[in-house]
Amino acid sequence: MKKIIIILIILAILGGGGYYYYQNVYLPAQKPTLEVEKNSAQISKYYIYGTHLNLEGEIKKINANFEDLDLVMWNAKTGKLKKFEINYKKNVNNVNFNISDEINNGIYLDNIAKGNYRLYLRFKYEESKKDSDKKETTYKYYPLDNTTTYDETTYYTTSKQNKKITISQNKTTMTVKIKDNTDDVYDVVLDPSCGGVDKGATGNGVYESDITLEMANKVKEKLESKDIKVKLTRTEDSLSDSDYFDEYNDGGRAVISHEVKAKYLFSFQASSSTNPTINGFSINTAANINYDFSAKLVENIVAKTNLKTTTSTSHRIDYGIYTHNFTESEIAENMAYYDERGYKPYNVTTDSNYLYMIRETGGIMTGAYVDDSNPEQVGVNKYYNSNVGAEAYIIDLGYLTNQTDFNIITHNQDVYAEAIADTIIEELKY
Repeated sequence: MKKIIIILIILAILGGGGYYYYQNVYLPAQKPTLEVEKNSAQISKYYIYGTHLNLEGEIKKINANFEDLDLVMWNAKTGKLKKFEINYKKNVNNVNFNISDEINNGIYLDNIAKGNYRLYLRFKYEESKKDSDKKETTYKYYPLDNTTTYDETTYYTTSKQNKKITISQNKTTMTVKIKDNTDDVYDVVLDPSCGGVDKGATGNGVYESDITLEMANKVKEKLESKDIKVKLTRTEDSLSDSDYFDEYNDGGRAVISHEVKAKYLFSFQASSSTNPTINGFSINTAANINYDFSAKLVENIVAKTNLKTTTSTSHRIDYGIYTHNFTESEIAENMAYYDERGYKPYNVTTDSNYLYMIRETGGIMTGAYVDDSNPEQVGVNKYYNSNVGAEAYIIDLGYLTNQTDFNIITHNQDVYAEAIADTIIEELKY
């Protein structure tokens, strides 16, 4: 019996030792490794506008005699690298970098496979071999140190991909974790302007508030036919004729896109004029963007509806496209307006978009500023300092007071809505 007990004890010891070796020696040896430098790149800003991640920063005390620099996502489980081109500028032994100069450009997040990734800067060096004319390519990997106030950022892909992405910092570098999404979120928010007490512009017996709601519903129907999840800021029953459309508080026009984690927002407006010959539609955008999508939107609307773009030149970027940030004089006027009413000043800068449905839906990317300074008088956009924002566009459908515009806006709505929806569908890759 004693021999049996001794044998069992020996087997247990051997088994325990074998398990320890398997878990702590064998398995770690099978995991892919990446040799990482001790010096870190300092990330001073990172954000997601629409569907793209952008970041910028600096790395100091670096050998600037490198051939190329890119950002890589390293999957610690598979050892595979995903490479992204970045912009960089050498300054003696320091390097400044960003992914893109355009806020709606950068790393397209939706098509990245699920997994846990670590972010590194990868420097490529070409070094001469000893006793040879040939050069040898070597790479050095540097971790990213997040120095921003955004410790963790969550982004939801479009429902077609249906993934949840979390960006954070571990002990050594910034990480990106991608998994299946189980939360109820939306792809697009459509905003029919005006509503309730505010009827908006009027022309030929028609109110802007009615036209924008009709257009939003038609675009919504076409987008949903492609399984795109759409949220309206208001519906036919959400406001009575005596209600005001809240802008910044919970459920307000400018915060709904944040609340439902939408990637895009489209606000519909219509205009009027005492001069019935003034006509044309326009697209208003954020600053510092890639304008390809807005140009395509203009092109499709013109082609399908025969509408013309407005002839206004103020803040015009291109044919039918306008971008309006506050000027210094407009900031002074804005501050004077608040002073007259005894309001506390906001942090309005020339980086702040003049149009609040673009500004407040984009967070730090579009200069949002409606914080808790004047909660009773103005309201509070608790997402004003967000580093995740919806890519927003305001579509002015045309002039209700111009007969040509009016006929297209009211009697050719299906074609108009189709031009808008088709452009969005193509952009979202559905």
